[in-house]
Amino acid sequence: MVFDISEGFGTLLHNQAAASVQAAGAATLHQAQLANAALQAQIVEDAREVGLLEGRTASGVLATPLASPVTRTA
Repeated sequence: MVFDISEGFGTLLHNQAAASVQAAGAATLHQAQLANAALQAQIVEDAREVGLLEGRTASGVLATPLASPVTRTA
């Protein structure tokens, strides 16, 4: 048994399926961003507890490597 559907109905189904896939992808991306933010917040909290955050590291922990020790010869 074969069922034919109109072109308009087929287009509607296609568009609805595409929108569902895009919505699922957007929801997954949003969940990943929330998980990443929670992880970063926990890293900062853990670092505060052990006293590692000072000055610029409070905003860039794990983002910027620390400079090597500097010696002055003045």
